[in-house]
Amino acid sequence: MRRFREHWLESFEKGELKPVIDSVYSLSEAAAAHERMEEGLNMGKIVLMM
Repeated sequence: MRRFREHWLESFEKGELKPVIDSVYSLSEAAAAHERMEEGLNMGKIVLMM
């Protein structure tokens, strides 16, 4: 965590870094989201909406 803060946090807070979102699932689809993660096919973050 320290390394992240030292190198990336400031850029992230300034909006210079943007997370890549692969897919968005509702909480009721959590099992499907987990399957996608296990498949290793995602090219970014898998988001669960609550």
